[in-house]
Amino acid sequence: MENVEDYDPSYRIYSDVRRQFDFPDALQIEVHASDDDDVAAGTASLSATLIYGLRVDVFDCLSQDLLYAYELLTTNKQRIEELNLAQGGYEGFEAHQYLIIDKLAVDEQARGKGLGLRLMREAVSIFGGEHTQVIVQAAPQGEDITKKQIRSLIEYYKSDKYLMLEEVDSKNQLGWLVALGGGDHMEEGWGLEGAFFPDFDGVIENPGKRKQKSFRRSKAIALLRESE
Repeated sequence: MENVEDYDPSYRIYSDVRRQFDFPDALQIEVHASDDDDVAAGTASLSATLIYGLRVDVFDCLSQDLLYAYELLTTNKQRIEELNLAQGGYEGFEAHQYLIIDKLAVDEQARGKGLGLRLMREAVSIFGGEHTQVIVQAAPQGEDITKKQIRSLIEYYKSDKYLMLEEVDSKNQLGWLVALGGGDHMEEGWGLEGAFFPDFDGVIENPGKRKQKSFRRSKAIALLRESE
């Protein structure tokens, strides 16, 4: 696995959202990273789908990958419940919506800058609410992909301390990971790794673990004010 540096704040992060008019319960989401001042720096992009409810017809009609995600959710319910509890969920938790991240592409010249994980955090922090189940497919780019490459990408995804992704079934469902969603884009600890938000002591809060807070929003606001 390549060495990944801290996220490069010179990249602009932005999102495009499209509603599926045939399926009003679904949103198609794309998150992009680009350096407008240096085209040669390369770009990164992420594709995801946010679906309200767990209806097989919606998952099936949108794409084959989403149908795989549906099968993952319905055939591994107990395992996913265990992972949700381990992440700070509660007994009887039921997801109202599902955020499936199934494509992530980073130009070769833009790799090693933490852009892939940054785009994933952006998607989860904005589109993943408290009753959201996040599903991620680790699918390396290229042809003739090996299990070793998939494993390397899985470990890269799992390394992010904000997302806290975990594998569902490394033997029978290789490449699929899940996590709890959490608050909106103002949630503490999400997407705040820019210059105004240096590292703090302790564990940055994951929305699934609301008791673990290393800083408060008031402190973040104070930092912004000091920078003005």
